[in-house]
Amino acid sequence: MHSINGISFTQTYNGSNTFGNYNGPAARIEPGILTYQVYEEAVKHGLRIVGGTCNTVAIGGGYTQGGGHSLLSTSYGLSADNVLEWEVVTANGTHLTASPTRNKDLYWALTGGGPGTWGVVLSVTLKAYPEGIISGAALTFSSQQSPSTDIFWQGVEAIHQFMPEYYAQGAVMPYTITNGIFFLQPLTVPNQPKEVAAKLISGYTAKLDDLKIPYSLNITQHDTWYDFFAAYYGPLPFGIYTTTQVQGSRLLPKEVVMNKTSVLIEIYKIIAARPEGYYIIGNGVNPSQDSRTAPSNSVLPAWRSNYLHMLVGSPWDWTSTFAKNYERQDVLLDTILPAMAELAPISGVYMNEGNPFEPNWKHEFYGSNYDKLKAIKKRYDPQDLFYARAGVGSEDWAEHKDGRLCRV
Repeated sequence: MHSINGISFTQTYNGSNTFGNYNGPAARIEPGILTYQVYEEAVKHGLRIVGGTCNTVAIGGGYTQGGGHSLLSTSYGLSADNVLEWEVVTANGTHLTASPTRNKDLYWALTGGGPGTWGVVLSVTLKAYPEGIISGAALTFSSQQSPSTDIFWQGVEAIHQFMPEYYAQGAVMPYTITNGIFFLQPLTVPNQPKEVAAKLISGYTAKLDDLKIPYSLNITQHDTWYDFFAAYYGPLPFGIYTTTQVQGSRLLPKEVVMNKTSVLIEIYKIIAARPEGYYIIGNGVNPSQDSRTAPSNSVLPAWRSNYLHMLVGSPWDWTSTFAKNYERQDVLLDTILPAMAELAPISGVYMNEGNPFEPNWKHEFYGSNYDKLKAIKKRYDPQDLFYARAGVGSEDWAEHKDGRLCRV
């Protein structure tokens, strides 16, 4: 779909086909245009779009169909929550629009029910938001400079107690732990000046001071989301993410993050000590439901109570053998992901950053939505023209070693 890469904007989307009769700024995004290109075009119109931090992901493709979390999501919801309509060609060749009032079942399925399985998406129309200031607080400290390794982990644990304050301001708190270094990259506060970011982070830095952990702190304010994104996730066009990886993730609800933080940190310690070299990403995001275009969509229900999206990954070593790389995949599937699931067994996994070999994928990726999604799949694609591993309906097929698909 790379050649289908148009984008257009309107300040007055006609919301007559949309729940709530939305009338405001919107962007029509085709599936081949990449995140950084969307941001570049949006800022020219004085707008911002809910999108991710990986510059080469397609907002109009699998990102939004799988849910799509963002540094803007505590304020504006997931990307899927902002879908006004889809333009899609179904398996029988029908070209149609799916919205909250037209082909409502297909709209519901496309909006969070997974990519590659419903039809050929030609465009998605998303709510857009006026550009404005955005501030951030980036912070780093290391285990080597901390008084001890235990103190380092106490410093990591401490940030979670401040999450309610962050979310109350519409902020997102993304951090990475790798090679004994903690990066807060950065605490992101939309529509607020840097004084608000400074006040929000002050409680945490006071805790680090108490622990005698030296840290570096940089507080910034930018005029637009685009400028903020380029500063922290550039250089554009391709940004900071250059690796392929084996990965898995878990959505953790508030009661786990706030009441079982010590257990979470023990799991972090085990992961960090693995010889395979895994890194940990904590996306502190609490998606707003205020901006949802429709009263419901097929986003994994666990997102609605999410407090921390925990991701574990290990870079793919292209200089090594496939066997060595798959050893790390096996450790992830057999040891690390089950420990994460035990921490929050009734939650689930963000499918876009899950593992394609997740054994319990129906529950983990779709939750209670699966049966309804399967029925919609049969309605619009009865012959299973569209297939994706761990996609809705994929249990009806088996992948053979030679690459063929055969009916189960």
